[in-house]
Amino acid sequence: MNRVLAICMLCVSVFHDAKTSGARNKNTLKNSMKQALKACALMLAPFFTVYSGWTIRNAYSANYNGFSSVGKINIYRYYACQLMAKDNNISFAEQQGICTANLLAQGPQAEQAEYAVKHGLPIIKAQPFRYAMMHIKSDLNSLFPAVGNLCKLTGIKAGEKGTLSVIHTEGIISGVKHYFTGNLWLLVIALPFSAALAFRYCTSTAGAYSVLKPEFNITLLFYLLVAAYLLLIPGAVSHPRFRVPVKPIISILAAVGICNIILMQNKPE
Repeated sequence: MNRVLAICMLCVSVFHDAKTSGARNKNTLKNSMKQALKACALMLAPFFTVYSGWTIRNAYSANYNGFSSVGKINIYRYYACQLMAKDNNISFAEQQGICTANLLAQGPQAEQAEYAVKHGLPIIKAQPFRYAMMHIKSDLNSLFPAVGNLCKLTGIKAGEKGTLSVIHTEGIISGVKHYFTGNLWLLVIALPFSAALAFRYCTSTAGAYSVLKPEFNITLLFYLLVAAYLLLIPGAVSHPRFRVPVKPIISILAAVGICNIILMQNKPE
């Protein structure tokens, strides 16, 4: 849902574009505001149609008041689970198995969601600072390269499940060994793609810095905020595939960064 709700944030950018477009065409402020509101309404209409329809369906068919129970279940199965794993001195995967069994014992997902909130939130509220640090650390998972399928072309199994759990408990080096099933020579294949991803991150950071300058287009700043929102919300459920909705924004910022670097180099002294 965090990726779906970003549509609302993108509407801010649409609103700004439509409004400034009207101003550039020498329309009155009233007309440009109408254009902006129409653009946002057209963008939000399909979203709210699906959202409201599915919510009504859940209320009648599943006795659940909401769009999805996944977010509530994740509070217990992922977020609180991280803290419990540390407190119980066991791996995240092992603790998650215990949490999953507890949830399944509750029956339908509506009851699971209620159980998850009731037992998960108190655990998080009891250790807010510790949880915040773990949440931010877990967000980095979405920035890791995903080269498992590429390495499998060699005929050697890679991209092992449970890698993120190993990283959580044993660190990045152990996670890398687990991911490549001990065949570290596969790094020869993975490193060029990882280097390209690192280059994109560096140039997008340069682009983000440019966006924060007051003379730059504020629309790009909205895209930067959307990217930050999408990358920071997931926490323990974060995965490299969660980067997919943000890839276009990262690429746009990278292009801005590269252009600025070239302009700086060509700028006369």
